[in-house]
Amino acid sequence: MTLLLSFFFIMMQIVIWNCNGGIKKDVKNRCRNFIKNYNVAMIILLETHVSGIRSESIARAMGRNWRFQSIDAVGRSGGILMAWRDDAGLVTCIQRSRQALHAIITIDNGPTWVLSSVYSSVKLSEQRKLWKELEKIGGLNLPWLTCGDFNAICSPDDKLGGKPFSFSPKNRAFSEFISTSGIIDLGFEGPAFTWCNNQDIRSRVWVRLDRAFANPDWISLFPGVRVKHLVRAASDHAPLLIMVKGDEIQGRRPFRFEAFWFEYDECGKVVERTWQSAAKGNPLHSFTHRVCNLRRALLNWNKEGVGNLETNLISTAADINYYESLEANSSISQNDIVKLNSLYNKHNALLRQINTKWWQKARIRWAQNGDLNTKFFHNTTRIRRHRNRINFIKCSNGVHATNQVDITNEFCRFYLSLWMPNTRTDSMPVSWPDLPAISQENAEVLIKPIEDLEIKQALWSMPNGKAPGPDGLQAEFFKNYWDIVGLDLCKAIKHFFLHANLPKGWGQTYITLVPKKENPSRVADFRPISLCNVCYKIISKILVNRLKPLLPTLIGYEQAAFVAGRDISDNILAAQELAHTMVNNKKDHPMMIVKYDMEKAYDRVRWDSVTTVLSLMRFPIKWVNWIMACISSPTYAFIINGKASDWIQPAGGLRQGDPLSPYLFILIAQVLTSLLNEAQSCGSFTGIPVGDNSYLSHLMYADDILITGAISRRNCRGIEAILHKYECLSGQRVNKDKSALYLPDWLSARMKNMVTRWLNLPKGTMPFKYLGSQISGKRVKVEQSNFLVERVRSKLTSWKKNALSLAGRAILIRATLTAIPNYWMTASWIPDSVVDKITQIIRKFLWEKHGGKKGMHLIAWDNITKPLTEGGLNFRNLRKSREAFMARNALKLLNNINLPWVRIMKGKYGELDPWKNPKLTTTSWAWRALNYTVQAIKLGLQISISDGLNTNFLEHPWLFTTPFSKKPTFIATNIGEKVQHINQIIENGEWCYNSIEGLVGEDLVDAITNLQLGEGPDKWVWSLHPQGKARAGSVYSFLNGHTDNCWDGWKQLWGLAVAPRVKTFLWKYFWKRLPTKDFLQQRGLTQSNLCALCGEAAENIQHLFFQCRYSKEVWHIFQLDWGKVINVQQLHDGCWLTSKVPNDLKAMIASILWCIWKSRCATLFNCESFIAPTIFRCAMTFWNAYNPTNKPTNKFAKQSTMDVETIVKWDPPPPGCFKI
Repeated sequence: MTLLLSFFFIMMQIVIWNCNGGIKKDVKNRCRNFIKNYNVAMIILLETHVSGIRSESIARAMGRNWRFQSIDAVGRSGGILMAWRDDAGLVTCIQRSRQALHAIITIDNGPTWVLSSVYSSVKLSEQRKLWKELEKIGGLNLPWLTCGDFNAICSPDDKLGGKPFSFSPKNRAFSEFISTSGIIDLGFEGPAFTWCNNQDIRSRVWVRLDRAFANPDWISLFPGVRVKHLVRAASDHAPLLIMVKGDEIQGRRPFRFEAFWFEYDECGKVVERTWQSAAKGNPLHSFTHRVCNLRRALLNWNKEGVGNLETNLISTAADINYYESLEANSSISQNDIVKLNSLYNKHNALLRQINTKWWQKARIRWAQNGDLNTKFFHNTTRIRRHRNRINFIKCSNGVHATNQVDITNEFCRFYLSLWMPNTRTDSMPVSWPDLPAISQENAEVLIKPIEDLEIKQALWSMPNGKAPGPDGLQAEFFKNYWDIVGLDLCKAIKHFFLHANLPKGWGQTYITLVPKKENPSRVADFRPISLCNVCYKIISKILVNRLKPLLPTLIGYEQAAFVAGRDISDNILAAQELAHTMVNNKKDHPMMIVKYDMEKAYDRVRWDSVTTVLSLMRFPIKWVNWIMACISSPTYAFIINGKASDWIQPAGGLRQGDPLSPYLFILIAQVLTSLLNEAQSCGSFTGIPVGDNSYLSHLMYADDILITGAISRRNCRGIEAILHKYECLSGQRVNKDKSALYLPDWLSARMKNMVTRWLNLPKGTMPFKYLGSQISGKRVKVEQSNFLVERVRSKLTSWKKNALSLAGRAILIRATLTAIPNYWMTASWIPDSVVDKITQIIRKFLWEKHGGKKGMHLIAWDNITKPLTEGGLNFRNLRKSREAFMARNALKLLNNINLPWVRIMKGKYGELDPWKNPKLTTTSWAWRALNYTVQAIKLGLQISISDGLNTNFLEHPWLFTTPFSKKPTFIATNIGEKVQHINQIIENGEWCYNSIEGLVGEDLVDAITNLQLGEGPDKWVWSLHPQGKARAGSVYSFLNGHTDNCWDGWKQLWGLAVAPRVKTFLWKYFWKRLPTKDFLQQRGLTQSNLCALCGEAAENIQHLFFQCRYSKEVWHIFQLDWGKVINVQQLHDGCWLTSKVPNDLKAMIASILWCIWKSRCATLFNCESFIAPTIFRCAMTFWNAYNPTNKPTNKFAKQSTMDVETIVKWDPPPPGCFKI
């Protein structure tokens, strides 16, 4: 790289500005100021309002050594000027239009990239033209930066003042363009908005109209890019300063065990050899020394024995090209073929290792063991690093820290002050409330001796692929080398539980910082995530596993986090019902909902408070010592932009990322529950009645708190006093800027102002967000759910599609559906139109071609949503998924589980009955959704009989999933007079045969008496699940229907040991939806249907793969005897997939079909030659790469026979050779 290149690409400053008139003197003066103060190499002015020679006069004002390109204004509208210094390299204009100027920027010996300067029209029709133009520029497949005034926004955060943000056609089209183009917003520093209408404060509107986007390739070139919003002057738009920078991070990155090292046998030998070396000290110190020695040994081995994977891949590819050229010239020898086969295997291994390396860096757990999506992982890593990069921090004194040292110091200063124990300012003593306590029996279980099996189970419960702690060793390292390190690890952990003391190395923790919002600027805008060592996390997991069974007795039902049997959806439903009651109940005393945000909740926990709470709950002293040793042992180092800071010692706080922390936190939070309960007992605060002579005062999910009660001065003062006491006892602090008070709209303005003053909180507006869901007293509107559409669209962006195979896209879709809409479906009823929009985005993502071109939807969506075993891709029908997720809540309500929302609904609406049609007027949307759900699934619901007290013989479904009263063939003469409830035919916990005999016929008597009676009260169960649980998957299968008469080949297909992309190819193959020329001609997409290989017959699936003379050559090499095989049609129809042919052979046939298809496409589109030996060899290498036993093709197992004639005859050639 030349010096000029280094200057340009490591630090190049670009200013783009909608100046609203470039000829103005203030604009010219400011451009000269940009050059002087920021050393700007390029200035782009938008909306210049000039043309011709007047554009040249603007460029001359910047200096003699400046060049320019421009787009003339039309009258007094538009105009773009791009000016750059002579030494800024070669800038070539490649396309221009009224709304954009596109240029290619090139430096000698450096990369080439595209810059698009945009001034969008405000008209939607013109904007659509611009989006299509930009999509074509993006299709050049070059690094691409596009910036300017887009005159559209895509998020509520992009606007302040004026009409509320809505997904208007203009904003929706802009959002779709961003997704389709695969570009990423580069973010910003400085003020949040770039345009202002400059009116008085009541009418003032701020909008972020100007921004910069880039594709992943451009971000890979310039990972240090920064965008700064400069001061808005001389125009109503703020200039954007784009600082184009490479990666400046200095210093060594922390050690990390690379996942691809597992593929090397030598790695295991290094581990074993190093681990067997002598180490002094107790088991804990001895283990620590061995880990330190192992890290050094692995680094040395990697440097000497592995080397650079990318360099090795290039060298291997060059060797393959040499031998393939010999093969093409028919001058290859048998020894050369053996070498070529070895090179193919080496090449595949290197590809797999590179893919594994970038998968590990990308931290995408859903994309394991699939296709080699290296580009996808690489881009994901680059984008994540860019978004997590900290370019500046606004310090407490208002100064901006921009260099690595100052940024690191500010984080250390902030958290050290946060972790110091906060001292109370008042002298009044604060007493602790009464807390639930554990029994002596449970206390003994907690401190029983640790077993090796318990240690191993804790380790194996940890997922693979997680970021490691400071020792660099992930959970999978200890799992893979358990036979070597397991014994010493168990000894070390047992030593801790004997002495309750951890050495320094075990407590060391990295803190990685994750932005809590877009464009963070302060330390508080980042969430600290602790990366603990795996050996410490095993200790923590053991403690958690022993603690979890006791939590239901220690934690009040108001807390829904981390307690078995409670879900986040429980609190969301409760909050919805509270909001509905508050908004609609005008008869009773008005109520309020107060949402409290606790500032840095985990970091503010005092260690002495943990000790006190554990003691008050009567945990054993030994247990308390274990806990305190864990939470007081850490030393922290911040990972900022990939570099670790110096170690610092905290004096308080809990680690976010430590398995133990959330459980300790909810024990601390129980103090607030106890304080509220005590206040209700003494009358200083009262919650709301919930219909069963009890009151509900609050909801909690970890540190998310809702407090509710009647509006009164006494309640407000009580809440203030309780929270003050809780802060003093626990170290917590309410963030009043993020907390809010919600009141019914019909309440008088005077009363609203009074309550606001009493609580000293801002008044919020409905709907409000709680636990990620919109809480509203009315039905969920489309506008309130549109954020889901944008969330899904942002996950399924075009760059991901371009970097993924069809199989990879399918996996991403399934993962996205699980992560996004499914979460809201557990507690919300998403409108049909929103569900349909999400489905449309998914369908487009699955089939769309690269470059945003419309793809052919080869297979009907109804077939795609079928299970894999029925020929689908196991995508969910979202409308039916909505009901399936709500079914679990319906079962909780039917069984009257002691949950806040169940108690509220029971008090408001009474019992839920699947076989009755209740009146739904004036009821909440949640109650309506639950009624709709139980009506849809009632044929899968049944009552499991225990005591029979609450089950009606005729009206409830207890023997079958349909009540007797609803069965047209059942004649109930006088049963209602003899028996009403089931308990009348049960005596002493058993069925009373004599009582049953007189009621029903013999067949039903046997059916009833064969039912096994349970314990406790009767309960509703899901009859299609072995344990009676309404799992979403089971309910969805019921709603979606199931086909028993399915082709067995689908199950065999997805079980093949081949690459996922081969499976999706076969999936289209067996659906007869491969885009052959005959298939395309039938749809009017091509004129000729002749075979792309031989040109002698129509190219359908049967001809292309089995009848074409070129394909026959490949099968001939594979030793298929066409005269004796069963017949081509049977092979074509897939009987080889359902027969007793060995799985290895099935995988080989699949690989050959795949390679024939790929070679056909290469012949058709790239004019490559179809060479049968090369295709066969590639197929065998491809098969071998995914063979679980990794057996070479020359050791293929003995062939089994079918009931008909043998499909394949195989005589293995000599080792290292192929038959031709």
